[in-house]
Amino acid sequence: MDIGEQILKEAPDLGTGNEEWEENRRAFWRMHSELLAQGYEGKWVAVYQGKVVDSDVDRKALIKRVFTRYGVVPAYFQIVLKNGMRKAIIRALGV
Repeated sequence: MDIGEQILKEAPDLGTGNEEWEENRRAFWRMHSELLAQGYEGKWVAVYQGKVVDSDVDRKALIKRVFTRYGVVPAYFQIVLKNGMRKAIIRALGV
């Protein structure tokens, strides 16, 4: 198990109900069209403090990098797709 998976396993779920996480989720959807236009389609993005702080095609690599850089914080991870939401949403404390 890598560090990103370990942190996800041990960290409490700060997803739904956590105001900062909810703000990051709303920020992602506000930026969705912009992210597509900027070439993020098919990439996972990490949204923290209302902005994209990193992206990668590899979700695990993104989580690991963001956790290492920022520590355990309520970030929103989502893949950017033309058709909008995908079921794979990661709720995490760390970006």
